[in-house]
Amino acid sequence: MITLGSIAFFQSTKDVVFDALLMSCKEIGADIESADRTTYRIDGKSGTMWLQNRFSFRFHARLADNNDGGQGVRLEIYDFSPFPPDRRFIEKLLKKLVDKIPGSKFEYSLDCVEQLDDAPVTLTKNAAAPIIVNRGRLMVDAHMIPTFEYNLKGATGDNGMHGADKLVIMPPECGNVLNLYKDTSLVLGIAISSIEEITPVMAEKKGLLGKKGDLVLDIIYNDGSGSAHSVRMDVDDEKGGEIVEKVNRFKKTEKDQDVFYDFEYLENGQWLPDRLYPATPFLAKYEKLVWVTQDTAGVFSKRYKWIKALTNIRAFYYNFESRAVDAITLTIVQDVIVMNKRKESASRSSGTITLYERGSYTTGQFRSAQDATTVTIGDVAFMYNGAPRITFVGVEDPDALAALARKAIDNSKVVFRLRQPAGQSPVMPQSIDVCPKCNAQNMPASNFCSKCGMPLL
Repeated sequence: MITLGSIAFFQSTKDVVFDALLMSCKEIGADIESADRTTYRIDGKSGTMWLQNRFSFRFHARLADNNDGGQGVRLEIYDFSPFPPDRRFIEKLLKKLVDKIPGSKFEYSLDCVEQLDDAPVTLTKNAAAPIIVNRGRLMVDAHMIPTFEYNLKGATGDNGMHGADKLVIMPPECGNVLNLYKDTSLVLGIAISSIEEITPVMAEKKGLLGKKGDLVLDIIYNDGSGSAHSVRMDVDDEKGGEIVEKVNRFKKTEKDQDVFYDFEYLENGQWLPDRLYPATPFLAKYEKLVWVTQDTAGVFSKRYKWIKALTNIRAFYYNFESRAVDAITLTIVQDVIVMNKRKESASRSSGTITLYERGSYTTGQFRSAQDATTVTIGDVAFMYNGAPRITFVGVEDPDALAALARKAIDNSKVVFRLRQPAGQSPVMPQSIDVCPKCNAQNMPASNFCSKCGMPLL
């Protein structure tokens, strides 16, 4: 895990915040290894013992313009600790910093970015810190998101890194990073977005029977400051193409998902700024999960295949295998209709519906009976411009979900407003599959029609 702290200063400049951060580091005993005013980046180590008896650990801070494009500065600090995440170091540093910035309020956020289970984060001295895009809190369990692990015969880097024996590809939902391990220690993290080129090369290798081909992958990436670095990984021949395909696909996915909508949310009588990435399973700051259901693969180690979710802001579908997505904000939903309702014999439990007290509706929980011999199944369609815009197919107890959605829609129109000019509504591109036989609308990446069973090519 990597702990990430972030805070926005709306009335300050980068130079003011940069100087205050340097002074704050000095006051809490955090040693500075490098400070670059041209890029507004600071790398250092804690140098303290009061925190979990840590003698030192790496941290990385950087300054950027505020996300909303307005005046002010946004600060992000990453704690690269070889221990379980402890937020006290970043919190103490941010408190010191805020005291030095006139007119600022101490409103920060702390998140944890997933790494491989039980793998300590001990980056080598010259390793570039992963460039991790923070889009909010995951609406799902990060441990159930599929990651991809490959054995390495060896790896070398121009920063002196060598001997890595394992590659773990973390998908966009978990940071979009290539992690290289030696035994259980993380020796290098490369943000997939920073990769400029990945090339398979068939190198000659001498053996007892003469020379033979050996597949290696050459990676060129940047460290965020304009400096280029290279890594060569010796991989199994049959896995090289798969690794290249995943890197290129995840790089494109991250770019495709970099669509956001700035909005304001009514909280305690005040309109507060927020940002929503509608094509991702990340929640905006004021977004709350209302209902979610999922399909999983695996028995002992379950992994998500897809999720369907309703929040206080949007209806959302996400496929973790194909990265297909469909979403719509509730403010533009005209009606919610239940279709194709039927009875089915089943002995199963559905997803849990959870309501949050927010404005005009109250909290509660709903779960279908697990031992019921028959259950009601149906499709819940969110209507836009007189037609289903997104449809949750095969929902258990669809009437309950529809009633829940209508309350959330009514509430969203009171507490949610876009900051874009009129007419720019956050509706994802239409990506439903239409059955060629009966014209029924199905969720993206469906193999068969939910109405007639016709195979969907």
